Amino acid sequence: MLTLNDCIDFAGLTPEQVKAIAEHEKIPELVATCLANKLMETPNGRDGLRRLLEAELDFAMARGEEGLAQQYKRGLDAFGRYDN
Repeated sequence: MLTLNDCIDFAGLTPEQVKAIAEHEKIPELVATCLANKLMETPNGRDGLRRLLEAELDFAMARGEEGLAQQYKRGLDAFGRYDN
């Protein structure tokens, strides 16, 4: 049986990225993982996901949720590391 972490690893994402996507889209984390995986296969998917992560980081900072903002920042930083 696959776990959520297995799916996140398969998609090449981090838990922080999946959490931000799930929050932004108001969907469960497993669905967010599948969505992100499919978006990564499209020509503009990576840019769209980066903008989504940036938006969630901005929202968390505006709400004063420093811990959450730090998680989203780590997810955004990790996303940038895999750009080629």
